[in-house]
Amino acid sequence: MNSSILDSVVLEESYSSRLKEVYKLPSGPRTLDELAQLWNLGYSKRFAHERGKQVFESLKRGDMVYGETKAETRHVVQLRGREKVHVNCAIDALIEGFFQDLDIESSCPHCKNGIRIQMVDRKVVSAVPESAVLWLGISPYGEGPTVEVLCPFINFFTSEDHARHWHEKNPEQLGVLLTLSLALGFISKALSI
Repeated sequence: MNSSILDSVVLEESYSSRLKEVYKLPSGPRTLDELAQLWNLGYSKRFAHERGKQVFESLKRGDMVYGETKAETRHVVQLRGREKVHVNCAIDALIEGFFQDLDIESSCPHCKNGIRIQMVDRKVVSAVPESAVLWLGISPYGEGPTVEVLCPFINFFTSEDHARHWHEKNPEQLGVLLTLSLALGFISKALSI
């Protein structure tokens, strides 16, 4: 996916301002492409030093799962031939799919119905329901580590309608709604893959 598609997704001012505050930036990202560039800087720093390179290689080999947590979250991944593990958020599940083929199980925050996604070769080959989308959100207040400020606010929804209904009931929530295709383009740019 090219940058112009990501650049065409304009972030709401409240979301951009909150990102500016959390990341301590002179100005907030205005588009999804600018947000991907911001995340890319973070990943570049994280994987640049020797320990980070070892982690990156472990992810590629499947020795570890990106975002794996002992906490019971709504997001579960299963690599081929391995047990299911929880990950911190929906985007962690998709990121892991850039390293290994996998199955994702999640549930919609609006209706609680199940969502199943299968990824092969960095692509979504199956999504049930096919209308599944991703809400890339952020805590509307407070500061803290990523697992507190971002992860609980990044979720799959069964459809755009369910995400919109949920947002209408939770207007304080900040984020951007992405198709799975846009989410994968965002991740590819953020990881430089």
